[in-house]
Amino acid sequence: MQTGTVPLSQAGSAVQSPAQCCDTTKGLRGLERNIDKVKRLERELGRYRKKVADQQEEHDKLKRDLQLLMDGNREMQQAVDAILAETAVKYGTVQRDADGTVMGWNISIPCMIVDETLKRYEIRARRDEPTDSYQIGVIPKGGCEPDAEQV
Repeated sequence: MQTGTVPLSQAGSAVQSPAQCCDTTKGLRGLERNIDKVKRLERELGRYRKKVADQQEEHDKLKRDLQLLMDGNREMQQAVDAILAETAVKYGTVQRDADGTVMGWNISIPCMIVDETLKRYEIRARRDEPTDSYQIGVIPKGGCEPDAEQV
């Protein structure tokens, strides 16, 4: 007997029959037909397209919400600027150039820490239609007494 050869008596058991080799229920289970693969990929593509469409819809909604928030922020900043301008005009000092022409108004407001101020005071504001003005009230919170210099 030579090395590397299989005796004829054992060779028959090592070789599979054509029926065993091409058994579609066992050997080809991992393979898929082209038509099945195309259908599977089309389903995946459909799910992907739906996901993209849903994400675009969410993006558009968030973009609209952001624009509304930015508009509200701009309006709030304009209101604060208008209040500061009216306060300076009413209570500030007139600034004139060398010729005596009014250049504007100046008012000095002490620096504050916003969080601390809002913790100490409650602010109420309303528009008074008959006088066409805003009424702004400041009330100490929780029994806080105003500073001696503020009274």
